[in-house]
Amino acid sequence: MSEDGDAPVGFWDALPAGRLYLVLGSVLAVASTASDLLIAQRAGGQRSVLDSAALLVMAVAFLAQWWRTTAAFALLLPQVVLVVAGADPVLLVLLLPVLLGSALATARSAVFAWGALVSASAWTLLLPWAAGEELEVLWVAVPLTAVGAAVGVAARRMHHQRRQHRQRLAEAERRAHEAAERERRILARDLHDIVAHNLTIISMQTSAAAYIGTAEAAQDVLRVVGDSAREALVDLRRMLSVLQQEGVIEPVPAPGTGETDEAATVAQLGVGAHRMAEELRLAGIDAEASVDIGSLDLNLGVRAALYRVMQEAVTNVAKHAGPGQRCSVCIAVDGPDVVLEVLNSVPEGGPRDAGGNSSGIGLTSMRDRIEAFGGRLEAGPAPGGWRVRAKVPHHRPS
Repeated sequence: MSEDGDAPVGFWDALPAGRLYLVLGSVLAVASTASDLLIAQRAGGQRSVLDSAALLVMAVAFLAQWWRTTAAFALLLPQVVLVVAGADPVLLVLLLPVLLGSALATARSAVFAWGALVSASAWTLLLPWAAGEELEVLWVAVPLTAVGAAVGVAARRMHHQRRQHRQRLAEAERRAHEAAERERRILARDLHDIVAHNLTIISMQTSAAAYIGTAEAAQDVLRVVGDSAREALVDLRRMLSVLQQEGVIEPVPAPGTGETDEAATVAQLGVGAHRMAEELRLAGIDAEASVDIGSLDLNLGVRAALYRVMQEAVTNVAKHAGPGQRCSVCIAVDGPDVVLEVLNSVPEGGPRDAGGNSSGIGLTSMRDRIEAFGGRLEAGPAPGGWRVRAKVPHHRPS
């Protein structure tokens, strides 16, 4: 098992060493090995052969860290054998702390880390007898090995702490996600209960209206139905706003997707514009519609986006303009673009509050739909009232 108690890891598994450490150390190891080999060859003799072999082993051991630090530490064993055979022990004294610290810091197996520490300690303490050196060499070898081990253990502990921190962070994110999921389920249940309650009242009142004989009683029923409908709309918009902030609501469908195509097949612009104008007239608004796109074959996605924008704009007219106002819905071709314009007058005292059931989502949704097709949406005051103008290329560039 690894020291962090996770899934089992291999004995030779190790984390990658630091890139800067490897680059600088490799350059230094290669350069020093090359120069020392020249010096050893000039000296000649059996000792020079052993020293040359020890230099090569040292370079290979250090460079092996690019693959695995554990394998690099294991390559110290040939170095120990060469020292016992008569090679200069200085290389072992200098290299052992470096590779020990690197192995302790990166070895994933705690067994290997402990084995490396015990092996390095034994090699250091037995160095005077193995190499035929004086005991004074321990005054240099022991502190260097201790420093290498301390640095490796400290780095290993830091890595372990960072790993624990990442695990705690991941756990916190998981719990937050689960809490958000629970909250969304609660919102969905509340949405069902609230809307179902209001719709039930509306259904009951409209059913009872058939048996009511007086105009005053009918007005009371209409008032209850209207209040219930407004309350349901307010609650729906509040829930929609919360769900949008939570990222539950999907973005506007991309052009050419099945969702936009399906919407377009059920909503032809001309028919829709005249139908919406008729709905406004029934609500007491003097509305007219004008559609002039000739034989232009609009992209299905563009048609659906324009229809949804027109639908939202007309809904806003019904909410904020009110009876007695005027509204015009115009769809026409302007060069490479098709333009939708909904222009309405407003009451003298300003737009109606319409029960305060606007969440601000409508304008954002309209703009997102139009911009998804490379168009532009403008909404704001205009001479005589309020205007929504959407301009979209009727052919997407190839």
